[in-house]
Amino acid sequence: MRNRVLEGYSELAEAIPQIVWVADASGRIERMSQRWAEYTGMPVDEALDRGWLRALHTDDIGRLTAARRRSQATGERFDIEYRIRGIDGEYRWFLARALPIRNEAGELDQWVGTCTEIDDQKRAERLLRFFARSGRALGASLESRKIARNLIELVVPEFADACAIFSYEGESFTLLAAQHTNATRSDAIRERFAIEPPSMNDPMIFTLFENDEPAVLTERREDGGAELRQVLLVPLAVDKRPCGLLRLAYGFSGREFSDDDLLVASELARRAALAFDHARRYAREHRVALRLQEALLPSSMPTVVGAHLSSLYVAAETELLVGGDWYDAFILPNGMLGLSIGDVTGHGLDAAVIMGEIRQAIRSAALEVATPAEVLDHADRALRMQRPDALATAGYGVYDPQARTFVYANAGHPPPFISGEGEVRSIHADGLPLGMRHIGPSNQTLAELLPGETLLLYTDGLIEFERDAIDGEFRLKQALRSIDGRASREFARVVHDRVVRGAHHPDDTALLALVLE
Repeated sequence: MRNRVLEGYSELAEAIPQIVWVADASGRIERMSQRWAEYTGMPVDEALDRGWLRALHTDDIGRLTAARRRSQATGERFDIEYRIRGIDGEYRWFLARALPIRNEAGELDQWVGTCTEIDDQKRAERLLRFFARSGRALGASLESRKIARNLIELVVPEFADACAIFSYEGESFTLLAAQHTNATRSDAIRERFAIEPPSMNDPMIFTLFENDEPAVLTERREDGGAELRQVLLVPLAVDKRPCGLLRLAYGFSGREFSDDDLLVASELARRAALAFDHARRYAREHRVALRLQEALLPSSMPTVVGAHLSSLYVAAETELLVGGDWYDAFILPNGMLGLSIGDVTGHGLDAAVIMGEIRQAIRSAALEVATPAEVLDHADRALRMQRPDALATAGYGVYDPQARTFVYANAGHPPPFISGEGEVRSIHADGLPLGMRHIGPSNQTLAELLPGETLLLYTDGLIEFERDAIDGEFRLKQALRSIDGRASREFARVVHDRVVRGAHHPDDTALLALVLE
């Protein structure tokens, strides 16, 4: 068998375009076609035995060894992909297929195999996976710095040894994120570019955006402790309008940017620019919505005989989810105190505008109708007339300072709590949210308040900041049991801080407390 294989080897091996080889049972190469020398530049006689392994990528040798051992144990052929260094010094992917040859006794005698280049397919697969990941990373946030961090995690170390990403606004660049494969050098890069960011006054940077295409530079200066061989600068622009800069670098790894890398960087920059521009527009709306939100909330609290009011509004910290929560307190013509709280479905500028309309509708209705339930019904009709697709949860109640009673109506909102002397009780009243009250009944509840007790109205951002309303409500009750409202004029702030405990705010939060003396 061995002789027949070796006799037919030479003619067959040189007739096909793949690299063909024959190995003994242990895997030592006995014959290798001339395609090996043509591709690698390594003479065939040097590739025999285990010499050919010098041309394999070191990361792939362990997988090859394990695959061969499995085949020796099972007697089955094996396929494996690994990288071979070409005559130009670049590694390319090959598919190796090895067929076991057995002697007349059925024992493993030889291996016959081929190596077929599949580098183009591997590159295409790699790019498809990369851009799929990039889509998820760039779309995972509406905050520019988070987008930049996600982007850097994609490109370092797969496409670069170091990366820095800058935003451009107000005629200047600002570092968003930077990273090096060496953590110490990452800190140095951040320090450098925080002090010396790129500038449009630099003719090279200006030309980069004028041409709107990547530029590869050779840079021998110290950059974060590493002497860089190559720097790839990629402009980030939308409709020719600069919005940032992507800076990639190769250094100690010895790699260099290829033409394919430039194409990848250009496409990545195009996608990143759209993501940053989207985030910038949302950030602008966030600022407008926040200013409008704050402008529509009461600038001061009314004076109440035998009690004081404490309020708090906390904007969402992440995902730009601002707008829609409100609280309000006002003295009615009969001397009673009207209190409202609510949360518009949705966020952003539209939600802030709707919030202002509902808050004003409740105030207006409170002057015209007798009961809290009727006030919410009036606000419901106004909302459906002006904003037929809008929804909001709300609560409205009237406090009588003389009788120390609170009549409350609810529109799908979390129930208020009354606390005092270590006890906490809730005020329950049924009712559908504003925008839906016309399809169901509503009622109101009378609650009595004792001296020293505190009435708290709040929005769901206080108890759902960790997406667990049951645990959030439990923590709120614990906080209310432990706080004496009379001890601090900042009762709402103290309650908020004890419940949230420093966690981030994924949603707006509003609190309104009436503390009886």
